[in-house]
Amino acid sequence: MHGQILVYGAGDGTMKLSAPSQVAFVIAVLLAVVALLVFFRVLPIAGVPAFWLMSSAFLVLVLGNVLKGL
Repeated sequence: MHGQILVYGAGDGTMKLSAPSQVAFVIAVLLAVVALLVFFRVLPIAGVPAFWLMSSAFLVLVLGNVLKGL
């Protein structure tokens, strides 16, 4: 076991990931761009912090990788 990293979840020690769909990727990129525009106050959206927009973009990408077909 020395020098090995064990990742649990797939049964054989590997994590099964898939590429996000094109729709999920485009949604994540659009959310990230809007978050940057809000952060630099180019697009003033009251009540929506840029942190949560960027976190949502990252979450879409994570779910697109972990869940098959999303």
